[in-house]
Parts: sequence; structure tokens; C-alpha cells
Amino acid sequence: MIEFQVVLVMMRVFMLSVKFRMGRLEHLCQKYIEVILNLNNVLVALNNASVLSLVSIKESCLKFITKESNYSQVNIEKETFYHL
Repeated sequence: MIEFQVVLVMMRVFMLSVKFRMGRLEHLCQKYIEVILNLNNVLVALNNASVLSLVSIKESCLKFITKESNYSQVNIEKETFYHL
């Protein structure tokens, strides 16, 4: 499975955990998504978190992007993302 697909599946699991008030699963999903975020999937994750109104995931993505070591790389990747 392509890595951004894994992020999307975990976001769906996260949404269900919120819907069914499964706090522990929600926390695990949040932490898992934070760990697997990388330069290749962060823009897809940010876009979907925004569309799905997943505020905590969106914040994690923004925190990843604004890290000094990631910012210039994500900015370069953004050009590719919008031309897909």
C-alpha cells in the first residue's frame, strides 16, 4: 500500500474512533499518523485533514511542515502536489 494511502486509511479509523468515542483508539491513531508523516505524504494528509475537519491531524501536519528542516523541502514538493 502506498504510504499516503496508509495515512488516509488511518484518518478514516481516527474519524470512526471519534464518532464512537473510543478515546484510546483515537489517541493511538493520532500518534501513529504523527509518526508516519513525511515529506511524501504530509500535503495529502493536510489536505484531507482540512476537508474532513480533523483539527488535531491538521495541526500535526502544520507542525511537521513548519519545522525548519522540512519547510523548504515541503515547499518544493508542493509544486509537484498541485500538478497531479
